[in-house]
Amino acid sequence: MAAAWATLAAYGSMMLISYFLGKKYYPVPYNIKKIGLYLLTSIAISFISFIFFREDYIAGTAFVVLFLAGIIIIEKKDLKKMLT
Repeated sequence: MAAAWATLAAYGSMMLISYFLGKKYYPVPYNIKKIGLYLLTSIAISFISFIFFREDYIAGTAFVVLFLAGIIIIEKKDLKKMLT
């Protein structure tokens, strides 16, 4: 368990360092609010699935499909641009 927490801390710190150094030297206009919304939504779905629907693979699959459907609906305009 300690190795998992250490790995999470290492990857998290590498992500933050990469973000801030990249922002300084090569700015990319990330939509932080949308990324945060997707991240928090996926964490909430994972938590609900783990606590209430443990080992119910049908419910877990349904959550993933609903999450992906939500992303497709929200990102429909950008997806059309990328596919055409």
